Amino acid sequence: MRAFLLAGLASVATLIAGGAPAADLPSAKSAPADFVRICDSQGVGFFLIPGTDTCLKAGGLARAEYAWVKADNIVAAPSYKYAGGAPVATFANSLFVPAGTLDQTGFHARLRVELDARTLTSFGVARTFISIRGAISTGTFGGADNYLTNAFTGQTGAASTVVENAIVQFAGFTFGRTLSELFTFVPAIQYNSIATASFPAGVNLLSYTANLGGGLSASIGIEDRGGMNFSTTPTYIPIGPGGSVAPAATFPGATAGAGGGAIANGPYGLPAGAANIRYDASWGSVQAMGSIVQNAALTSLAKLLNNGVIRSTGWALGAGLKLNLPMLAAGDVLYVGAAYANGDIDELNGNNTSGHIANMAKEFNGLMRVDRNLYVTPVATMAGACALAATVTARCFASEQTTGWSVGGHLTHYWSPNLRSLFIGSYLSLTPGAQTRTTDWTLGGLSGATVWQIIGQLIWSPTKDLDVGFELTYGRLNQRLAATSVAKGGTGAPTAVPAAAGGFNPSSDSLIARLRVQRQF
Repeated sequence: MRAFLLAGLASVATLIAGGAPAADLPSAKSAPADFVRICDSQGVGFFLIPGTDTCLKAGGLARAEYAWVKADNIVAAPSYKYAGGAPVATFANSLFVPAGTLDQTGFHARLRVELDARTLTSFGVARTFISIRGAISTGTFGGADNYLTNAFTGQTGAASTVVENAIVQFAGFTFGRTLSELFTFVPAIQYNSIATASFPAGVNLLSYTANLGGGLSASIGIEDRGGMNFSTTPTYIPIGPGGSVAPAATFPGATAGAGGGAIANGPYGLPAGAANIRYDASWGSVQAMGSIVQNAALTSLAKLLNNGVIRSTGWALGAGLKLNLPMLAAGDVLYVGAAYANGDIDELNGNNTSGHIANMAKEFNGLMRVDRNLYVTPVATMAGACALAATVTARCFASEQTTGWSVGGHLTHYWSPNLRSLFIGSYLSLTPGAQTRTTDWTLGGLSGATVWQIIGQLIWSPTKDLDVGFELTYGRLNQRLAATSVAKGGTGAPTAVPAAAGGFNPSSDSLIARLRVQRQF
């Protein structure tokens, strides 16, 4: 019986083999399948590109945000004209804007696409990393309600596409554009970042990082500050020491204030430099950093060859501390950063007095301000060569830089693996130069100022890399400007605020609520 069954099975196998089409049978000549392989050595998510020795990781995110802003009166920066050689502040209703004129709600959608490619070479890992960000914003997120241009149109939005990262790294060097500039320590992981606001869209740099062993590393490099905030644009104050005034002939048809035609960014002489030294351990990290930048202004747009460039050196120093707090909950961490700056105020935590940073022009009510690294004023006597556009030189002007210091940080606490909170705080103090502080605000002068912010977030992650968060932010801007102040070198009389403005509070506060839904992959 057993022999019979075996014979039957053999016959069936022969029939099947004989009747199968040749295409269905394996062939010794078929090319082996080139399956995608995982690159465990480079971390989670990397795979080997078929036919190469390069590991690739693809990722990105999609984000939706909704915001509501409490606002009262927004007071815009005044515009200026020259009449008879003396500056005259001109006011219009558009400069003093009630809250109802501005959008107090907004919608924001953002996407990011990332590619990270790594190849092992004799110099170590050669890395190429790129990320592109796109966004569409409306309402209070939009860019049209800009007090710097006195344009308050309402119900408008803006679309943008930005290259955030495009870098090549090998042998410790970084070439290209990156969000990770050298001065940063406190990560900008909150909606309203208190971290350095210098490079919201990345910075071009060339840097080198040396691993010194034992968790110690050091980095040094040069950075292109051309894409920085408005603080890099110098401000021209037409009133000099002793009440001297730059005559209209010096800048025919020019408009002063807010980096207007009279004074513009000077040509690049040197790139900015920055360096840090860092220590990483199981308990956390500590870092010290410094930066240096050359601030420049053109004192005559028409006479570049007539030594019309004024330059001043700005710098900043900072330190940061990171503490892992597993004794509170897994994943808990505390970051603290502090900095002092002289002419490089973009490196300060919580630098939110400039109107275009985090839409502060629409989030703070009261008298808005734009703080600059460099202020330019006339010399004591604007006569002779200094009175004519054809002969004016940099010697006809004095300059001073803004100084400041800040401290800020945030605590991340996990209530459960899927629910966490961020508690964020920052304090910023700014001190413009003596001439800037003693000039009427209607002529471009600014007093010292302090800004502090408290931010709370509650974030729920129903699954990995999906965040649903709510944020509430309170901020306070304190400055010592009076509702009326004496104009130096002008009429000598108090500068009245138009009745249409209904008065204003030079100090102000803000209350902002945001809802964010974000998915990373």
